[in-house]
Amino acid sequence: MPLTDVQIRAAKAGPKVIKLSDGGGLQLRVMAKGRSRKHERRLRRWLPRDIDIDQISDEDIQDIVFTANLTPRKCLGFKTPFQALLRELGKEVQIRFS
Repeated sequence: MPLTDVQIRAAKAGPKVIKLSDGGGLQLRVMAKGRSRKHERRLRRWLPRDIDIDQISDEDIQDIVFTANLTPRKCLGFKTPFQALLRELGKEVQIRFS
């Protein structure tokens, strides 16, 4: 049974991922609420809404990027994005802070 327009429009984001199937292999997934905003909240630690980005130096932006990429993430098995990228490239790296 194909998915109807009414079914698709009625599918609202909730606490869990919703999967709708047409029975022929096609699936529509409605992602959980708030999931796509985590990266924005992370950046707001360093870039509050009242700051004009044009006034931030390139060096400060690079510091923010470096710090964000060295923050471990649960979705990456508590590895940093930098470590996850290197692992995908076949290299293992341990990051130590003193």
